[in-house]
Amino acid sequence: MSFSEKLNKLMLQYNIKNIDLAKEMNISPSFVSKIRRGIATLPPYSDIYDKLYYAFDNLLSDEQIMDLKKQYNLSWDKKSFSTWICEDCIKSLPKFSICLYKLMDFFDISNKTLAKELNFDPSLISRYKTGDRIPSTDNKIINQIVDYFANLTLERKCEEELLQYIGVKSVNACKKEDFVSIIFSWFMNEDLDTKLMDKIFHMMEEYHSFVPDFKKVSNLLKDTYIPPYHIIKKQGNEGLRQLVLLFLSLCCKSEKKLELKLFSNQNMSWMIEDPEFFQTWRALMLTILECGHKIFIIHNIERKDKEMFSAIEGWLPLHLSGNIESYYYTASFSNPFSNTIFSSGSFAVYGNFIDSLENETDFYFTQEQNTIQKLEEAFEDLTKHSQKLLKTLHIKSIEDIDFFMPSDKKIDNTVHLMQQNLPIWHIDEDLLTEILSENNISKKENEYICEYIKKLRSFYKKVLKNNCFFEYFYIPKQRIYEKKPFDFLNINGQDRIYYTETQYKKQLINIAKTLETYKNYHIVLLDKPIYDSIKLFKFENDSIFAIKNKFPVSAIQYKSDILLAKFYSYIRSKQEKSISSLNDYEEVRNQLLTK
Repeated sequence: MSFSEKLNKLMLQYNIKNIDLAKEMNISPSFVSKIRRGIATLPPYSDIYDKLYYAFDNLLSDEQIMDLKKQYNLSWDKKSFSTWICEDCIKSLPKFSICLYKLMDFFDISNKTLAKELNFDPSLISRYKTGDRIPSTDNKIINQIVDYFANLTLERKCEEELLQYIGVKSVNACKKEDFVSIIFSWFMNEDLDTKLMDKIFHMMEEYHSFVPDFKKVSNLLKDTYIPPYHIIKKQGNEGLRQLVLLFLSLCCKSEKKLELKLFSNQNMSWMIEDPEFFQTWRALMLTILECGHKIFIIHNIERKDKEMFSAIEGWLPLHLSGNIESYYYTASFSNPFSNTIFSSGSFAVYGNFIDSLENETDFYFTQEQNTIQKLEEAFEDLTKHSQKLLKTLHIKSIEDIDFFMPSDKKIDNTVHLMQQNLPIWHIDEDLLTEILSENNISKKENEYICEYIKKLRSFYKKVLKNNCFFEYFYIPKQRIYEKKPFDFLNINGQDRIYYTETQYKKQLINIAKTLETYKNYHIVLLDKPIYDSIKLFKFENDSIFAIKNKFPVSAIQYKSDILLAKFYSYIRSKQEKSISSLNDYEEVRNQLLTK
């Protein structure tokens, strides 16, 4: 029952008039009428609840009080009555306000006393309790409050009672640090903000093919809070992974717009040896970008091929977000030391160690501003020896895609196109008309898509006259074709277009016909889905392009010689599954059409 429902029930049950209750409480009868009707709402912890207790204590007989206690299972005292009658109001409060109220109630601490102990304004404590104001997760006021109650717990020797009161199972906690962590976790373990949930959900929809499930990401963020200690130390790769998840989760939850500065030249084993962590890392990075934070990163591109292949697949979607400034370090790493610096300006993770000894190394999470300032100064020094890694290209109209399909430029190199979904330039007119019709595409969108495919077809046929063309794509290993997306650059923001199962099979036949017609056309069937909405395209010796299909369409161009060499190695590694001989046509056709 709500507060007004409980009040009405009591007054009707014991025949108490508005005027009688108003007189006992020293308020106007009209105000009593308003709170009974729910017109006037009372904040939780208002002194009105105490006045109500004293009014009923005077107006009810001993027999009536006994009856009330029995009916509602109440102890007849001010605290119990006030808590019961405003219970519904308390439940509507933010978790932080409820926890603060409970702690103050448990220790019988008034607003004035707590404010004096912490050197706060008493009105601030009042606003925290009523939910009018809530400190952000990175506000150090929370640390002060938690620290105060942890000290009080030990001073009064009420450890077990407190744990029982806040609903935490008994643990072997005897030091202040233990109770700081317990109380802090209890304070901050609350549901995620709706806006953040929406951003996570949008991220999952956009990049579902290589991130963990929605529930896992949201639960990780839900259980993350600013640590009560300014410095946390962890050892080895597993320790670094824990600190990085903490760092990235806090960035996702920050209400303040952050500028992340990231650099690491250590071996990437800490990131890629645990596939589940690698997925979670990508999901958190994408969520950070969805939240509008900015990332500055200095890459070390002089890595072993295996590390670079993982980096390419991990960073492509991030670069295409348009909210990252990427550099690569041009100087040589000639000393045997490796460094890791991840800073947000408010908190940071860092480590320094001799190469190959990372599992014996201590890594640190810090909130110490002096340390963070020195880390950011070190990052700025690194940028002086770095160059831009990529160029961002804008695609806002069909004319812009001519940059990627230069009809007036002679192509004299092998062309590579890597994507997750079926290529569409092979499509015949009848199938295209059928797909567009069944997806209810408007006339304007229909014209754009037809023109786009016409450009593709013209360009790739030109390529095949004099060049080898490798096309890489993924086909599901099982016959599941429902809702398979039709691949095109969604410049205008229209709804996604899908194949039916029959249409998907027809397009596989079209691709098989192209394979039969052109001896220099090769197919590389990818062994797993990789990018979902991203194409990786190479047709020049000095450039590789990555294009995001989904609206808003974006593209980037990589031109670093070292990175290009790594990209070529990455592409060659995918060619192991290439079908390159006409003699294999039947085998290829069967692979295409029996998937």
